[in-house]
Amino acid sequence: MRTTSQLVLDLTKKKALLYLIPGKVKYEGVVKDLPKGYKPKLILEVFEYTDLDKDGEFDVVRQRKV
Repeated sequence: MRTTSQLVLDLTKKKALLYLIPGKVKYEGVVKDLPKGYKPKLILEVFEYTDLDKDGEFDVVRQRKV
């Protein structure tokens, strides 16, 4: 089994944080099919890992894609 993404839920702030691992997943966005005038109950934030740094760890760049 391999990790292609990570999802963190912050239920206190009603947020879902999605972290994408480069080269492992193709993010195509989100389809918003809520009824007209309906507000979502959860905010989705998408993060993409960028290049490896000198310590061999990924840097994270926050990009809102929703």
